[in-house]
Parts: sequence; structure tokens; C-alpha cells
Amino acid sequence: MLFLLSPSKSQDFTQDIPKNITKFVSNTEFMNKSSEIISVYKQFSTEYLMKIFSVSENIASLNVERFALWKKNPEITNVKPAIQAFTGTVYNSFEYEKYSQEQCEYADKNLKIISGLYGIISPFSQIQPYRLEMGIRQSFTINNIEYKNLYDFWKPTLTKKITTDCKANNTNIIINLASVEYSKVLDKKKLIQENISIIDIDFKILKTDISGKEILKTVAIYAKKQRGKIMNWAIKNVIETVEDVTKYPDENFIFSQKNSTNKKLCFIWKQS
Repeated sequence: MLFLLSPSKSQDFTQDIPKNITKFVSNTEFMNKSSEIISVYKQFSTEYLMKIFSVSENIASLNVERFALWKKNPEITNVKPAIQAFTGTVYNSFEYEKYSQEQCEYADKNLKIISGLYGIISPFSQIQPYRLEMGIRQSFTINNIEYKNLYDFWKPTLTKKITTDCKANNTNIIINLASVEYSKVLDKKKLIQENISIIDIDFKILKTDISGKEILKTVAIYAKKQRGKIMNWAIKNVIETVEDVTKYPDENFIFSQKNSTNKKLCFIWKQS
């Protein structure tokens, strides 16, 4: 199986790389395409980034600086493996500094992170500080080709990449832990033509309202945390089958056969 994750907006590049993952550190695969994107975004002012990113002046200014400093061949002091650099809710659950060689090999082979700037990366791909969400509504032109947005730019490349990775791993199953914003960059119709199935994972809260009716809902903070926890668990236990995924042993979220399908695995936390 392959697993998909979204990146994190919050990042930290101040920590030393743990020794157990140093041998797995690699360069990103689509650096030329990343450089093309940077050439577009480094032209934008703080005010314009505030508008299209919907962020404060401080965050926009920081990313103007990041785009300006970004290099195709960066200094080693300005990069970190993605699994370490990303520090959002999902990534706080990763115990990468404790992974064995087998677990690192599994993560490197089976986990794919979708990025607006880097395309698809492994957890140990070296990245530079950046912020570029896949869903940004910004058209651009590169090499006289017009792109409506980053989806338009990345979709053919990343769909082909995932197809190739599935074949290399001898699998036709993708477990999707990425958000809709990122996973929709893949051309689902073409993946189906290649006999590749994407299985989404939902983490739902079950509550009873005042009338006694049971309601299933997604609470973002819980869902994000669980995506990281289940991925960390999969790495530590070298999970190989969909059936094994359903055995994820969380103290609150329990697999629900009733609410699952062949395209979705649903884990439910029944709250009183």
C-alpha cells in the first residue's frame, strides 16, 4: 500500500537531524518544477501574498523572504527532512527519532506527502522553509504555458508519479490520509484506469442530540491528530494490508464496519 498525507504550514528548521534517519535523507524529485513555481511566486509583493494567501502582513512578509531565499541547490544548513520540518498537528504524532532501519525503509517507500511546492515527496526528502497551499487561486504562465492553478500544473505529473510508485511497490491500493485540498490534485479517473483504488479514512465523532438522535460529525482537530497517529502506528508496525489498517488500536476511535465501504474506512469515537 501507499499512504498519502498533506504537508504542514507550521515548520521548524532549528533541530539537528536524528542519526537514525540520516542515511534516508534525500533530495526532492521535482526540483526543476519547484524552481519554476518559485520563479512565479518570488515576483509577488507582501500585499499581494496577503490577498491570495489570506494571511497577515507578518506571514506574507515572511514568505516573500522565503521565496527570495529559496535555492534550487540549497545549503545543507537551510534544509531538513520533511517529517522533521513539518510540525503541524498531524506531524506531532510521528516518533521518527525512534524509528528502526526497517521502519525508516517502510516510511520512505510507503508514505507520500503531497506538496504545493515540491509535488510529491518522501518523509525524508529535504525541504526548505516555505508556505504554498495547493488550493491557492492563482493562475500563472511558465514557459509560455498557462496554468489555471497549482492543480493544473501538478495533476499530470503527480498522477503519473503515484501510478509509477504503486507499480514499483507492487500495489494497487492507496490509503488517503491527505485533505481534499491536496488529494484532489490526483486524476482519480486515470488511477481507476490503472486499476488503482484510493481508500479514504474518516475519523468521526458520534454524539446524541437532545432529541436522542445520533449524529456523526468530523471534528478537524481530532481528525488531524488521528491521521498522524494512525500513520505513525502503520510505520512502527510495518502495516501491509487494508485489513491490518482496520485494526488500528486507538483508545477512542474504533473501526466501524457499518459506516465503512470499499472506498472509505470509518473510525468512530462514541461520546456520551
